[in-house]
Amino acid sequence: MQISRRELDSVLRAYRQRPERAGAAARKGRAPARGTGSHGDRLTLSDRAREVQDFLNRLDSVSEVREDRVNGLAERIRAGTYNVAGSQVADQILGRLISDRLG
Repeated sequence: MQISRRELDSVLRAYRQRPERAGAAARKGRAPARGTGSHGDRLTLSDRAREVQDFLNRLDSVSEVREDRVNGLAERIRAGTYNVAGSQVADQILGRLISDRLG
């Protein structure tokens, strides 16, 4: 399965705009927003909401880079054993162009 650049950008924009991040900032010791205090409103989350929040917190801590793969490729390049056929490169470039234009 290929994900077009447009689809990826859309997901990343939505992820960056999540309102849950405001709650995470407060839990990390930042001061509450003006007008909020220890008195007044109360929020209760369902078990499912807690599971989702836990998952999102764990997801935030995961590196976006697969270091094992990067290190392996870097070693193969240094050793001169990383070889890719030109046709494979061309196929990937064309596939991505088509995917980006369709998506």
